[in-house]
Amino acid sequence: MNSPQSARKSLAPALTQVCLRLLHHSWLWLALLIVSPLCAEPPDPNRYSVIHGGLLDLVPGCVVEGSIGHGGKQPGYIIDSDGFEFRPLMVFCRYVGQSSAPYWEKVERILEFIEIHVIPGTDYQNSSYQHLIERYNARQRAIPLSRYIGVRTGMRRENALFAHLMLKAAGIPNRFVYARMSYAEGDEDQAFTVVEHDGESWVISSYDDDLNGHRVRDLTKPSGPLPTDPVAPLRCHLRFRRIERINDYPIYWIPRAESKVTQAHSLAAGLLPEALQE
Repeated sequence: MNSPQSARKSLAPALTQVCLRLLHHSWLWLALLIVSPLCAEPPDPNRYSVIHGGLLDLVPGCVVEGSIGHGGKQPGYIIDSDGFEFRPLMVFCRYVGQSSAPYWEKVERILEFIEIHVIPGTDYQNSSYQHLIERYNARQRAIPLSRYIGVRTGMRRENALFAHLMLKAAGIPNRFVYARMSYAEGDEDQAFTVVEHDGESWVISSYDDDLNGHRVRDLTKPSGPLPTDPVAPLRCHLRFRRIERINDYPIYWIPRAESKVTQAHSLAAGLLPEALQE
């Protein structure tokens, strides 16, 4: 198998540069922050299905609960991946998906693109990031996910949401997950995606290399992954961490017309031990 590094060198430079130029027009993002509509969370329960946690396939129009009601500051997220702000990302992802690169090299390309070009910043105190969430919190509104491209900063959930949507655009099915994790330093919530490949469920994360590239069944063992366990050919670390459970939060508001999303929720039964689905 060719290395992810050699596969990345084979990217068409012209296409990549076009995507980046469209992605990083600062004047465009400034205009969006000023004039974009402030979208409220779904006001009409008859138009949405409400799902509490689980493993989901998110589609345009979904709204994902933020941390604002749970001691955090992040507003909800509006999945606007069908908007023009996402188009440079989708062009890049489709190019990767249609390339002849092996499966894991495609995954690596997407993760690297997110880390370098989409939301390279992970500083929670970043002033542009704080201004964005404060602006929407002041109006009690959810943020279109695309606005995080403009501030080039994102935390766990933002990274996982972009990874989920961009992997899908590349033709790599996956599920967005929010789970309780146990680390040597203590427990915390973590967002990531889960893919199915070669009969195994694998965790993918552009934010946390301690999770990235490990099998779900290894991350759910009492010991966590062991040095002898298989790992995907991705950037990953080995230290103690374990998936304690799949959370019953955040809340997801799903357009009722998208029945396949609700069906995807039941896939948790096939991917994870029953003890983690409570």
